[in-house]
Amino acid sequence: MAESSPPDRESAARRAPFRAPRPWFLLCAVIVVTILSYVPVLGAPFVWDDHHLIEDSQLIQELHPLRDYFGQSFWQSDELGRGRAYYRPLTILSLAVDHQLYGDGAGGYHLSNLLVHVLSTALLFRLLCARGASGPAAAAGTALWSLYPRLTEAVAWISGRTDVLATCFVLAALLVQSRPGVARRFACGLLLFLGLLCKEVALAGVATVLVLELAPAGPWLVRAWRALPALLALSVYAVLRALASGVAPMGSVPPGTLLLRALAATGQYLVMFLTPWLPNAQIGQLSKPHAAYAVLGGVVLLALGVALLRFRARLTLAAWSALTLSLFSLGMVLHIVPFFSNVIAADRFLYLPLAGVALFLTPALAALAQAQLQVFAAVCALLVVSFIGATFVRAAAWADDVELWTDTFRDNPDNRHVACTQLGRLYASAGLLPQAVSLYEGCAVTSSSRFLLLSNASAILARAGRYREALAVLDGLDETERNRPLVILNQALLEISLADFGAARAAIARALKADPHSASALNLSRQLPSVEQARHKLDTLPVGASALERARVLQRLGLTSEAVQAWQVALESSTLAPEQFREGSTFLLSQADDQTVERLHRAHLTELGLPQNSDLELGYTARHELRLRLLAVWPSLGVPLRALPAQVGP
Repeated sequence: MAESSPPDRESAARRAPFRAPRPWFLLCAVIVVTILSYVPVLGAPFVWDDHHLIEDSQLIQELHPLRDYFGQSFWQSDELGRGRAYYRPLTILSLAVDHQLYGDGAGGYHLSNLLVHVLSTALLFRLLCARGASGPAAAAGTALWSLYPRLTEAVAWISGRTDVLATCFVLAALLVQSRPGVARRFACGLLLFLGLLCKEVALAGVATVLVLELAPAGPWLVRAWRALPALLALSVYAVLRALASGVAPMGSVPPGTLLLRALAATGQYLVMFLTPWLPNAQIGQLSKPHAAYAVLGGVVLLALGVALLRFRARLTLAAWSALTLSLFSLGMVLHIVPFFSNVIAADRFLYLPLAGVALFLTPALAALAQAQLQVFAAVCALLVVSFIGATFVRAAAWADDVELWTDTFRDNPDNRHVACTQLGRLYASAGLLPQAVSLYEGCAVTSSSRFLLLSNASAILARAGRYREALAVLDGLDETERNRPLVILNQALLEISLADFGAARAAIARALKADPHSASALNLSRQLPSVEQARHKLDTLPVGASALERARVLQRLGLTSEAVQAWQVALESSTLAPEQFREGSTFLLSQADDQTVERLHRAHLTELGLPQNSDLELGYTARHELRLRLLAVWPSLGVPLRALPAQVGP
């Protein structure tokens, strides 16, 4: 046979069908792009609830017996009780393991979140392939999910691990369930059980598996046997949850209010789905559902119901299971079951529902791609590229407290409670106390969480030594607000600062009556005798007592303003040992106002010639840079600045 000429070979090559890369290569490409998009979070700090969830939890700071993790509610010490309706022991245990591996640095926790997200990405890809999707279709569906900008909150925020872990176990359970065998069904049940121990949203996984096991034709006894592992997982979880101490039921809300909130949330989530490039840490205000979103939500639910009725015969079992996963998990955050929240919707709540959307839409999009391959490839490429950019930018924002909360503050003029709280914390940590008080009091005027903001303002006034003014702020709350455990405890602390221990005891008793599980009230009750002794020691200190001794007693009593003044006097002494100098400087660096810290640095740190990499010098530099950034953004917040009078004692 004669050898074909080069033009003939070129013509044959053009006629040859396109050969897609191998699935493993496509998956690796999706994973690499996902990791690169989330790189900024590896240098992110603890943000928002991370401080409370991780830094204030003994279960995380120290490893305990397993029964301790499985016998308590989520956020056990939360004075608002928002964590007590939740049971998420495996999430807490994972954070405790992180602390053992990484210590107090936030980077390790963020790395764990990202690794779980990458694992979920791989599981979703494999699940799509197991359901018949081609490699390119599975890669497209997986990439659009893993890079979806609104999911950044779940991955980049350490406290978002609940959604990331639960979704990972649910996807693993569905992948295992997709293959036959009794052992695999029980493995699926175990994975569902682990997901439930991470977050309640894994109930959607249980519902999905039940649909897959019960829907196929066959004797009921056989189908019940297939569903048994999932039902066992649910039953054991329910028993553990019921036995755990401190787990409280959800609150009660009038049916009309629930309906309005659910409709508004439905409309809001639709808008969020259609605008993935606009993530937001605060979406809507639960106390004021927007009527337009409620109308949109009603239309969406009606249209969805009509569509399901009309096309139900065309939907495969895989499609029904994907819809179950998506709609069930989304239904859990529509406020039908009231849970603690001050927002209508949240980006992180889309994490599992969008995985269900990917499972539902990918087969349909793959069929469309066969007809219009070039158009489909171009649209997917454009979306992926835009998602990469938006996710990288949002991950960088989560790595920067100032940027995240100033953007959130500006973008949500009707719901600034959380942004105001976090910005106030930042201003206070930089020693900019007037700005912190001004933020709290300014936002409290229109906020539904007025008592929280004014409690924070009261705490800053106390830090400035204005104890009676701080008490007056709390006294200005209405009766319901004054009877909240958090407010009562703040009053107790102020009474201790004023040396009125009788009033402090009465306040602690009121707090425990309002909430017998309050860890803060119990701890303060136990510590009160030693605090009273310290106060007695302060009052009986001889005139010639050293400034160092006085500073330590004042610090023990929580009299921050007086302790700052005493430490300044102590640091002027040439008799302090290096460890004592470091002790006082560290306290001032964390508690003093910005002018005091500036004077401290000029008068002591530079004169001592501390090396550039010393802890104190690095601490000063970090605080100084934070102060400059916060002062630069202050005018854009539009909050009138309240001047605080000079610091005074009790």
